[in-house]
Amino acid sequence: MTKIKVHIILENKENGEILDETYDGFCTKEKLVYKEPSKRVTIYRENNTIKMIRREQEQTTFLTFQKGMTEGKYEMKSFEPISFTIKTFLLEEKENSIHICYQTELLKEAMGNFDFKLQYEVIK
Repeated sequence: MTKIKVHIILENKENGEILDETYDGFCTKEKLVYKEPSKRVTIYRENNTIKMIRREQEQTTFLTFQKGMTEGKYEMKSFEPISFTIKTFLLEEKENSIHICYQTELLKEAMGNFDFKLQYEVIK
């Protein structure tokens, strides 16, 4: 495992909110992991697909990004899972960065329109 410093920018295009943070993490050839204050985020990189799992104590969000439409899932302890649609408009992966523009929908109703950028550097 390689230690990394992860810088993320998540912009909600609907309301203009921007999260701009840096976290410690680690990566292997197939996954990247970092810890936000209350969440653990794991990103799996596969052929033209990025899967993101965001875990908190009582809830987990599963996001799958591919060009076009995919399905996401939100699970809360003691409740039935909620499935939603993800429309991915841009999916770019470079050596140490990921850029995803996507929209989430629940029952054909827009939930959010997001621009997610992640860059990381290896810490020696």
